[in-house]
Amino acid sequence: AKLLKSLGIHRLTHQSTPQSFARASLTARNGALKRLAPKMTLRRLLACLCGGAAALSATTTRSSASARTNLMQILAQEMPGQRFTAGRDGAKRIEEAVAALEAAATEEERPSFPRDLMVLDGEWDLKFTNNAPPPPPDWVPVDASNLAGRDVVQRIDVLRRRVVNCVSIAPWPAGDVLENLPLVGGPLAALSRASVRLELDHSFSVDGDGSSAGARRAAGTNRVAISFEKLDRTLSGLDYDAAPIFSTLLPEQSSYDVPEPIRAVNEAVERTALGGGLFDTTFCDETLRISRGSNPLRPEVRVFTRAAAPAPPGARTFAIETRGCQMNVSDSEIVRTLLLERGY
Repeated sequence: AKLLKSLGIHRLTHQSTPQSFARASLTARNGALKRLAPKMTLRRLLACLCGGAAALSATTTRSSASARTNLMQILAQEMPGQRFTAGRDGAKRIEEAVAALEAAATEEERPSFPRDLMVLDGEWDLKFTNNAPPPPPDWVPVDASNLAGRDVVQRIDVLRRRVVNCVSIAPWPAGDVLENLPLVGGPLAALSRASVRLELDHSFSVDGDGSSAGARRAAGTNRVAISFEKLDRTLSGLDYDAAPIFSTLLPEQSSYDVPEPIRAVNEAVERTALGGGLFDTTFCDETLRISRGSNPLRPEVRVFTRAAAPAPPGARTFAIETRGCQMNVSDSEIVRTLLLERGY
């Protein structure tokens, strides 16, 4: 408190906009903090946060903060490693936490398209979906964990109206049982160390963005319609010398374009309520997004977190380790936001 007073800080405020959430700002009397900011060291900045933690927690807590923290904690518990699927009980816990966050979301966290389309732009890591097979049980003698895919990333280019879903898979079982088989054991061993990267390229549109014959509207929907158009496949990690039989069967790269007649039929089907091409964004802030499929016969939930951009050479970096209660998690988000604003 003495340090805050010495800096001339007399109140703590919180600003939230569709483009910037949980942005804690320290307001100084007569511009004292503004004059001191360029000279403020990281140690002093963190000291300010520690000294004013109670005030920050009391004034910057959003109505959805507790539900958001709860969802992130459950994801960490139920989704270890690179998995994005969970067992029945774990999936139920995650879906209940998703519903609670959707109910607690603020107006700024419920985007309306096409006005707020830019909040989707960028790369997003898939953290959970209920529309994929659960992980195999531990007693299965063959390692089939990679069959469901891993490293799922969704790249959204709003200006070009493109959605590219990227996934790495190893569509072949592995394990000592298969690799020790006579004759085929060697090729299977080489194949087990390879993986395939698939990029499913879609176009997308929203009602009112001028790309359709409908009336143009500034906002009014959170639904995006996607249409599959192209598949790119890249094979990596396969030792062709150890398994020459695969040199012609499995080329390193291939690409497939969906023919126009089939694309038109798929687009018509995808745009119906029973198709799989309509998705509602029910929650979105700077780092977390929830998407729901519109098919009532197959309710789908997807949870994404924004992929972190790689730090340029020589950049100042930081890492935060959080222990304890939900308020510590909230304070860590505040520290993260302020450090990012200072160029870390």
